[in-house]
Amino acid sequence: MAWTRQRTVWGTSPWAADYGRRAAVESGNAEIKTHRLHMDRGFTRVFGTTN
Repeated sequence: MAWTRQRTVWGTSPWAADYGRRAAVESGNAEIKTHRLHMDRGFTRVFGTTN
């Protein structure tokens, strides 16, 4: 029941907008990893943030 713990109610317009942004970011990350950096390990782990 993970959908009950989201900030926005599943299936609503705000949820769809959030999901669309996430899908775009994930697609961009995959594009960079696969076609720009040529990472062939199958996964990448990143720790921390930069400020």
